[in-house]
Amino acid sequence: MSFGSMHIDPTIWGPDAKLYRPERWEGRKQDWNYIPFLGGRRICPAQQNVLTDVTIGIRVLSSCLLKSLPKRAGMELR
Repeated sequence: MSFGSMHIDPTIWGPDAKLYRPERWEGRKQDWNYIPFLGGRRICPAQQNVLTDVTIGIRVLSSCLLKSLPKRAGMELR
């Protein structure tokens, strides 16, 4: 079975396997049903680079978004 099809397999994830539902991972023990970078001897060598790049990208985008928010008198961002 390919890993791509395993990530949307309804027998593992339920009938809505193709829907974006982040809550499906809440309280779920990490197992081998979702393995975007593989593991063990065949782990993706660029895994840490990809995760770092995504983290930096999210931070840059969120900082741009926060700068573009209108200023409101008497309101502070938390």
